[in-house]
Amino acid sequence: RKVDTAALCDADKGLVAHREADDISTSYIGLGLINPHTMRPINDQQGEPNKKMVGIARTVQCTRPNDFLAVLRGLDEAKNGEVLVVNTLDSTRAVAGGLFLTECQRKQLGGIIIDGPMRDVSVLKKSPLLCYATSITPYSGTVQCAGETQVPIVCGGVKVMPGDIVVGDSDGVVVGSPSSFEKIIDIAENIVSLEKTLMSGMEQGIGLHSMSNYNEHLKARQEGQTSGLEFRKKRLVSFKGIKKMNFD
Repeated sequence: RKVDTAALCDADKGLVAHREADDISTSYIGLGLINPHTMRPINDQQGEPNKKMVGIARTVQCTRPNDFLAVLRGLDEAKNGEVLVVNTLDSTRAVAGGLFLTECQRKQLGGIIIDGPMRDVSVLKKSPLLCYATSITPYSGTVQCAGETQVPIVCGGVKVMPGDIVVGDSDGVVVGSPSSFEKIIDIAENIVSLEKTLMSGMEQGIGLHSMSNYNEHLKARQEGQTSGLEFRKKRLVSFKGIKKMNFD
């Protein structure tokens, strides 16, 4: 569906905030945000604002730092639509690169998330698949330890289970169980729709603040009252040859 990580995080924030008060969300576990300070997309500088990673987690646990046999094993076992998610034990040498991402494309995988270094940036940037890593180095590791696949791992400070849903874009990566995404996806889609309406309003000269309860909310908070910021959809209408108008 056409949602981004920002909308998913906003929806998650709302459900977590109402977890105890809302019967619908009491069983909501929540999404995990892979550390955006250390894990960044390596190859999204291609003028593709809608480039996105979506898939099912195929987890890989390296059992020796700086050894990528486990990554090669995970790549061999991965199936169409899966995303390789790798814990490298804080490796400082590259455990994946251009060959691996090209093989991901051939196998129709969703991409690679490496909690460690990658290499071959010039090749990575040509791929339609997103890849995430902590750093870049030309020096690769060894290929001796089989490691483990399809086991619970920690990647970017977040626990990832085999079969979790992974969504990534230029802002970062979120991960969660299928049941969590079932509870959140409609809310996230509504957020995307609302933001499109707000953007359209501003393009027509309507102020962002006027499309919200900003004044009431600010006053309430200054007085110590309970309040929440809300945005209101406005019907934006334009007629050929007539100045654009809005109706509350």
